[in-house]
Amino acid sequence: MITTPVLVFVLSLIIAILSAAVIGLAAGTGVEASRANDAESRLAALSASGGSPTTVTVTAPTSTPTGFSDVDKGCSTNSAGVTGSTYTSQFFNRPTYRIYCNSDAPNSPLSSLFVGNFDDCIDACASYSFYIPMDFSSNTTSGNATCAGVSYIPAWTNRTFALAGDAPGNCYLKPGPQNQTALNNPNIGGSAVHAAILDTS
Repeated sequence: MITTPVLVFVLSLIIAILSAAVIGLAAGTGVEASRANDAESRLAALSASGGSPTTVTVTAPTSTPTGFSDVDKGCSTNSAGVTGSTYTSQFFNRPTYRIYCNSDAPNSPLSSLFVGNFDDCIDACASYSFYIPMDFSSNTTSGNATCAGVSYIPAWTNRTFALAGDAPGNCYLKPGPQNQTALNNPNIGGSAVHAAILDTS
């Protein structure tokens, strides 16, 4: 049987919790009402000054060769000068990859992802090869599940375009074997594709 002092304590505790909740709700509502009033005041001031709200138009990134040179290692502006150059990842045992502009690495992808630039795509390949065998060492096929090359589509760095084309990413990690003679001519709806393959020399 509950004694009167315990019942009073329990009821007081419940009332205190409910009071705190009501006070918190009132404070939150007051803050949001103040923000709404501020926004309405700014809109009224803008209208009174004769100004009108600004319309922002978003345009697609240019597909001209110079449009992607900052994300594709310069392949779009100097493919002959970039093709054959190397990139050494600063991570994951520092593997070196050879760059091939306007080429597509063969084989079905191990994985696809969105990255900010060609270097990030190559680093993702290095990461995949470093971690997958180690993380799945009990899987007998994990030793073969290494990334030996990438295909990178700079136009799909804009995810809106990638999604419109049902692309799951702009970077495709490819398994081996990879070599220069196996590279394909890209046919990705007119978008440029660049490859990098693990340099085993």
